Amino acid sequence: MVGGKISNRISRPKFSKVVVTFIENEPPRWPTLCATVKRILEVYAATANKYERLGDGAERSGWEKFFELTDLEFTPQIIDDFREQAYFTWRQSTQFKFTPGAADAYKGAEAHAEAAGGAVTQEDKDLVYNWMVEKTSKPGAKTKFYFNQFLELFPGASPRKVKAVLTALVADEKFAYWSSGSTTLYGLKGVGK
Repeated sequence: MVGGKISNRISRPKFSKVVVTFIENEPPRWPTLCATVKRILEVYAATANKYERLGDGAERSGWEKFFELTDLEFTPQIIDDFREQAYFTWRQSTQFKFTPGAADAYKGAEAHAEAAGGAVTQEDKDLVYNWMVEKTSKPGAKTKFYFNQFLELFPGASPRKVKAVLTALVADEKFAYWSSGSTTLYGLKGVGK
């Protein structure tokens, strides 16, 4: 969660916003968590005005731009409209800034799916599929894996690329996914419960 504050200095107090829905616990050094926090702080250091807090800077440039710059995945769980049907009312007012990347995402599901799947190669899909076959072939092995476990297969790549590869494998009906609240698990189709 980022962007919350208590004081009235410069701007009014505000709640923090969820920017990452889930990061797996990886003691003792928590590499995924540390890399995510470092990425957020680097963007903050590069874009903030003098004496500006992280949340104020994100609101100034727009939260959509914040997600683009930090390369964090935007999921439906992040929508923070406090009304009953937040998914229908989200971003319906005129009080926010559209960025070119956000505008592209709103052009429709087909354009978004095409943009997400455009960078996926057969080699990427084979890498993930073969890794999954190897992991699940051992007796008593896990059959479902968290999204963050697939990030290790693509060092230095953005989470969006990994998400695009997993989405392509689900579309090819090689993978299945299970969602439980904000947690999504992936596994080979037809393996496990």
